[in-house]
Amino acid sequence: MKVSTIRNLSIPIIFSIISIIYLYGIDLIDSGYDEGLFGAKFLPIISVSFIFILIIIDAINSIKEDKAFEIKKINFKPILIFSISTVIYLILFNYFGYLVSTPLYVIAVYACFSDEKISIPKVVLTSIILTAIFYFLFSVIFNVRLPVFLGS
Repeated sequence: MKVSTIRNLSIPIIFSIISIIYLYGIDLIDSGYDEGLFGAKFLPIISVSFIFILIIIDAINSIKEDKAFEIKKINFKPILIFSISTVIYLILFNYFGYLVSTPLYVIAVYACFSDEKISIPKVVLTSIILTAIFYFLFSVIFNVRLPVFLGS
């Protein structure tokens, strides 16, 4: 195996290790009662499975291409804003509940990753719609109780 192929495979290997650790963490989730198929572990397991599929595809493409590994300039500003927004969301979620914190988080993420000029009505409408969709998804379909308002 060439050195460039090994370097190209290093990122899929790192993500595989992270995914295995995450999968182990999923196995530690215990709700204390029988949840059936769509319990607290369902969505994380689906997510990790999808990540593993993408890792395998990336590894296969890395071996096929065998191009030199290039490090491109990365703009860390959106990544930093997204990370800080996520931490703030997790804090607000515990104190103010789902209905207050989630629309604010969606607005922050939209502003972080939008390349176009932001339309306030469009952003507010998008955040309300996404909040409603995810609330329906978790509370009705997955039967997960979310703290709706003010930590209730």
